Amino acid sequence: MRNVEKLIATIVALIVVSIPIYLYYDQIEYFLLKTNPYYIGLTMLILCLLGSITPFVPYTAVILSLAAAMPRLNILEVAVWGGVGSGLGETIGWLIGHYLGEALRDSRYGGKMEAFSAIMGMRRYRWLISIAIFLFAYTPLPDKFLFLILGAARYSLIKAIPFSIAGKISMLYTIGLFGRFLGTVTSELPVWVPLSLAIALIIGFTILIGIIDWEEIARKLSVYPSDEADKDLSRPTKE
Repeated sequence: MRNVEKLIATIVALIVVSIPIYLYYDQIEYFLLKTNPYYIGLTMLILCLLGSITPFVPYTAVILSLAAAMPRLNILEVAVWGGVGSGLGETIGWLIGHYLGEALRDSRYGGKMEAFSAIMGMRRYRWLISIAIFLFAYTPLPDKFLFLILGAARYSLIKAIPFSIAGKISMLYTIGLFGRFLGTVTSELPVWVPLSLAIALIIGFTILIGIIDWEEIARKLSVYPSDEADKDLSRPTKE
């Protein structure tokens, strides 16, 4: 039931996002293509920052839709600014884990935290933690829960954020390139066609994410059993 509700919420959010893009296409295109890049970057940074800390701003859907509708959009610029905003947004999860780690372990999130804490068991392979942060940021793996664990384990936020930002930039650039491909293929068609294709793809991707057991994948990323990792997590790192 929860997955169905999430899918419905995603569809509604996509429709809400797509309608203004369609209705105010000329104005949005002028702003993104002709305005000072500083203002464009600041807009993308705020958009992705809000999207990272709240589920009500589907920033990846916005960027995919914009890239599909506007093939001339500077994807690298959007990805860099958006990646910085999205990566910085993960700071909230780290702070929650840092100050409320024990309380969260006893809450309804305890099971997920137990699964992802296995990653912090890689004490002999610390460089893998940085790779895990990048992969969680780049893929649909739940990086918010990873940052909860990083905060609870007192892992350095300064060391974690750069890899998260790099992963987010890579993710948004990939999404932008795919959106541009859609826009190029449908360039002779009305603007609602690439927007509709983008919405359909995002809905399908959302369903795929709901089917895959990401927690099990998180467990398999660890070189330790989950119970050993949890025990290891209780000891703060000396980073």
